[in-house]
Amino acid sequence: LPHALLEEPEAVAEQVLSIIRQKCVYSLDGQAVPIEAQSICVHGDTPNAVGLLRHLHQALLDADIIRKAPGV
Repeated sequence: LPHALLEEPEAVAEQVLSIIRQKCVYSLDGQAVPIEAQSICVHGDTPNAVGLLRHLHQALLDADIIRKAPGV
């Protein structure tokens, strides 16, 4: 599917922060789509997965969001 995979670190961080803060993601036409996420996953075969995770980690730190292991 076109646009199904986010590959830009800024876009990944923006979407994750939206999921955490607003409990929604945005469709291509800008409509808010409610989502109740319990975890965030990054596939290891995603291009630049390690770089995406580094950027996301820093974005979460900058936003004062604490990461926790599942079930904690």
